[in-house]
Amino acid sequence: MDTDRLRQKLRNSFPLEPIPEHIEMRSVHASDSIEATEGFMEKAWDSISAALLKRHYDAFFYLTPEAYRYYLAGLLDAQLRGEDVGLAIDAALDQLIRSPDYESWDASFCSRWMGFNVNQLETIKEICIWLADNGFFPTQDWERERISETLKILILLSEIQS
Repeated sequence: MDTDRLRQKLRNSFPLEPIPEHIEMRSVHASDSIEATEGFMEKAWDSISAALLKRHYDAFFYLTPEAYRYYLAGLLDAQLRGEDVGLAIDAALDQLIRSPDYESWDASFCSRWMGFNVNQLETIKEICIWLADNGFFPTQDWERERISETLKILILLSEIQS
């Protein structure tokens, strides 16, 4: 797959505006979550640097569902540009490696992933295929199958909600 085509599809599927107002979920480790997410504040997803993503790969654990959906595009775009984003890809996409039994999905996963629209989910699916084909994520065949099944269900659920 052509990375330029995937990047254009990403831009078409994920608007730059509005930038989420509240990006951080308070946690037991409030200082960790503030430090990890403060670099994202008031930035458009296309201006998030690979250095920030690499340094604060854990930010995706602390982002609000809205901010997670917004900034995931910046992470995927950085990887498609060939920038080293370190563990951020794993941290952000690891949630997709789960049982395709949607009734067992937890609230955290649902609040983040069920908020994407069909176009966004299809774009994410294509990029996940590209990531796997290029040895970035996931590395195991069974993980790839789980991600594919999970995204199929999310797309179906999104179509039903539309």
